[in-house]
Amino acid sequence: MRLALCRLCQYAGRLQEGNPILVGLFSRIECSTFPARLDPCYLAVEIESDPTEVDQVVSLDIRLIDEDGRPLANWDGLLELPESGEADTRRTFFTLNLPWGRDVRFDAPGRYRFDVVVRRDGGSEDILGGESLTLIEAAEPS
Repeated sequence: MRLALCRLCQYAGRLQEGNPILVGLFSRIECSTFPARLDPCYLAVEIESDPTEVDQVVSLDIRLIDEDGRPLANWDGLLELPESGEADTRRTFFTLNLPWGRDVRFDAPGRYRFDVVVRRDGGSEDILGGESLTLIEAAEPS
């Protein structure tokens, strides 16, 4: 199982044929004051799985952490990897509305990260990868 895509965007959806749509990709926000809040947006995620990984349900977390690894928010769910009948890799695309209905607050400028984590039986975890978000303080007008 591999993370094929993880991007922040202003809008994410699907065409009628099922192909993903990503609009307004970003990884940086300029904030006039801190603490700052995350405006409504989307996190688009695509996970690639091998044919040997089909017919499974996997526990998945997406964690928003700060530069020191402290959690700010967490989403958890189940990723279904159904049988496809294909002998090739399979991609599962989904989107999450941010900020997950929670009041996510950034106390200071810095680099934050969304980590995509698979939780295994027995308590072990695999971080598949993620997306960084940099918050900077806007320069005061002269």
